[in-house]
Parts: sequence; structure tokens; C-alpha cells
Amino acid sequence: MATRAERADRTSRYALRVAIATLSGLVLFWSLGIFSKPELMGEHENLIWQKLFGETFTPEQVAQIRTPCDNYHRNIHPRAALLAALIAVRDAELSLADGEAKDFKELAQCAGAASRQLIQSNASSSIGWFLLAWTERLIGADPDVAARYLARSVALAPRELWMAIKRVPLMQVEILRGNLALARGDYRVLAEGERYELAATLLGDCVARDPICEMDWNAGLNDRQVKLVWDERIRRSN
Repeated sequence: MATRAERADRTSRYALRVAIATLSGLVLFWSLGIFSKPELMGEHENLIWQKLFGETFTPEQVAQIRTPCDNYHRNIHPRAALLAALIAVRDAELSLADGEAKDFKELAQCAGAASRQLIQSNASSSIGWFLLAWTERLIGADPDVAARYLARSVALAPRELWMAIKRVPLMQVEILRGNLALARGDYRVLAEGERYELAATLLGDCVARDPICEMDWNAGLNDRQVKLVWDERIRRSN
């Protein structure tokens, strides 16, 4: 029978795999403080703009745009750094799907380097810190370091619904680790933003870890929001 630690580790790995599936859609110019019209952007910037609608980079696009890992140590425009980071993450995702363990480890490290390049180009990029937290967890680095990176992403975008949605899988990992306070803010953003299914996911994990957290997390929400989150939890349990 699997121990509690083993079950938690499997759950963490699953949450990280879910995170991979969401990352290629993480193209939010507001997190960089940059808003540009599509007609004023270059070919690759137009490609980024399209990802706002939830598309993923195809293998062909990755092969065309990918940058050698050695290049992820330069001062470049934040938009170019964002594209490089997203492509590196998608490259790692494709390698994982193909079962190429050796290539995946190398590509995950490249994704981390690309995320650091993005942060170097814009230290206030919530996406950059989020991607860095993801890659640190993925390559098995110190989980406390990854948690600090995730906390930085939250601090830079504490009320942004898009970022709260994307952070859910990693927040699930942090709840498993007992870091309930870090996930509390995103829970409230999700509930207030009417993403009740995701709010219910976080709250359910939190209650499983510490039943007292429900009262704490719901403090400040209105009765309707609390009821709808509760209804979603009931629906999912049936």
C-alpha cells in the first residue's frame, strides 16, 4: 500500500503535468505591462497575440522558432523573451509527451533558463516568475525555492484572474506541502471571478489538509459566492 508521502508525490507529479498542458496558452501582455496592436507587431509577435485565444504552439512552430539553450542569457526585448520562454516550455512539453526522458530533462532546464531571461528583461513579469516556479518544480529543485518564485508571481499579479487560473495546478502542489496561506489569495480571486469550479478545487484540497481553512478562506466573500463554491464541491463529489 502506498504511503501518504508516495501518494502526495504522485499527486504533485500529476498537478505538474496538468500545469504543462496550460503553459503554452500563457500569453498575457498585461503581465508585462505591454499592450501592442497586432498590426504593429512582427511575425512572431503576431503568433504570440494569437495564443491569447488558447491555441498551442505546433511542433512545426516550435522547430521554426526555438532558440538554442546557450542563447538564453541575453538582454532582449520582453516580448521576445516571453516568446522564447513559451517556446522552451512547449518544447519540453512535446518531449515529455514523446517519452524522451533525457531530452526532456535538458529541455526543462532550457525552459528554466528562458524564464530567467524573461525575468531579466522584465523583473515584474508575473508569468516569468510563474514559469520559473514550474520549471524549478519540474526538474526537482528545492521546493522551497519554487514556492518563493510562485509567491513572487502572486505578489506581482495578486488580483489578476488569468494568472490565478493558470496558477491552480502549482497551488495544488503547495497545498499538499501545507503552504495554505499562499493559495488563499488565488482562491478568493477565483471565487470573485466566478470560476467556481477552480475555486472549489483549491478549497477542497485545503479542507482535506486542514478543515479549519474553509472558514478562513471564505471570510470576506459574500453569501452567494460561498454558496456557489459549495454547490460546485457537492456537484463534483456526486
